[in-house]
Amino acid sequence: MASVNRTAYIYVQDHFAGLLKDTDDGYLFQYDENYLQSTNPLPNVAVKPLALAMGI
Repeated sequence: MASVNRTAYIYVQDHFAGLLKDTDDGYLFQYDENYLQSTNPLPNVAVKPLALAMGI
């Protein structure tokens, strides 16, 4: 398992969307479950497509 060097808290229009982690293996983005279940979550396409995160 790669160690995490840095963590960024990602917000989309003032709503917490997830975490971007800088690891030994590269970058990892994970959407916050509450954000995915919110009404009409906006995708953070610069990091990870929303459909992929939601399994669509």
